[in-house]
Amino acid sequence: MNKIYVNSPANVFGGFALTVADLAGVPVQVVVLDKAQQNDKDFKAKNPTGLFPVLETATGEIFFESSAIAQHFARCAPASGLLG
Repeated sequence: MNKIYVNSPANVFGGFALTVADLAGVPVQVVVLDKAQQNDKDFKAKNPTGLFPVLETATGEIFFESSAIAQHFARCAPASGLLG
């Protein structure tokens, strides 16, 4: 399953990506990380920029930036018309 990591449930950029996932019908698990979890060595390997949101796909791919994450979700459901 896709996991989107955010630093706050109110992260606007995470909300944007999740809105696109919802419109595309892509299931996503939201993981809210506290400061200690954000500084974890294993997570830092996934997120070297330290910015949120971060998407980890079921196949292990990592996406940064809300627009790239939203585009990935839109590509998962081409019939949705979200790519234009």
